[in-house]
Amino acid sequence: MELKVLEISYELDNEEGLNALFFQTSEGYYTISRLKEEDNLYMELNSQENGKYFDTEYFDCSVRNGCISFNVPENRNWDLGIYQNVTLLFSPVNIDEFKRISMVVRNIFTERTGMYYTNE
Repeated sequence: MELKVLEISYELDNEEGLNALFFQTSEGYYTISRLKEEDNLYMELNSQENGKYFDTEYFDCSVRNGCISFNVPENRNWDLGIYQNVTLLFSPVNIDEFKRISMVVRNIFTERTGMYYTNE
């Protein structure tokens, strides 16, 4: 599924240890988040009723300035429904903002024992 992003907001390791990306899209919204001490990430598309928790190992993630993709590799037999393969397309942002967005994505998908980026 490809979604055109109209607006991006994010939290980079806030005081509660939350890392989150929120995308306002032409069809609603898409959000992905993870608390620092949690094993699973959370995804939501257009409604809390659609919200689900997933193990980070389910996804391969690609981040470029103008595009973020979350994909389940073909050799894995997980059916994640609407979250199977998502590509978010957005207007490129300045380099500092792109670095912060990239840090949020890394924090969401990195194991708790791995490298972790903070707001400091």
